[in-house]
Amino acid sequence: MSCLENLLEQHIKSCGLPSPAREYRFHPKRRWRFDFAWPVYKVAAEVDGGIYCRGRHVRGAGFERDAEKRNAAVMAGWRVLHFTPRLVKSGAAVQAIESLMRTCRQAMKRVKDKGIPEMRKAGGILRLQRAALCVDCEHISEATGYRCPRCGSASLLSLARVLNRKEGA
Repeated sequence: MSCLENLLEQHIKSCGLPSPAREYRFHPKRRWRFDFAWPVYKVAAEVDGGIYCRGRHVRGAGFERDAEKRNAAVMAGWRVLHFTPRLVKSGAAVQAIESLMRTCRQAMKRVKDKGIPEMRKAGGILRLQRAALCVDCEHISEATGYRCPRCGSASLLSLARVLNRKEGA
């Protein structure tokens, strides 16, 4: 864990955000990990250090591997925020995370308040285990891919997880 990651973790704790999972492995086959992740919200934060001293994140092969990881995360419905050392030190990283978490919480609260609308498909009632909530347009549908069928967003949350998660998480 780098000193920048420690500083970001202190910022996250001081502003009252839920504790993130550290070094969260998000891909079932690859060993990719996020520095910080809130799996219920499908939100992650990455600290990209070494940008002015030709660190791994800005050299050719490292940059290409990071691009592959970022694209896989987006296709799996994750919202990933990337922060430089200056952003972490200034506290701007926390403001961005707070804003994104607020959006996710609002979408989840609306679903909990409204309940699950009765949705019928050709094969019968929508199965909760396969249902997904789009964070962007709040559409609830059967999860058949990585994108919302209404708006095309990749920001999908498992509806079963949303409704079963403990308050305060």
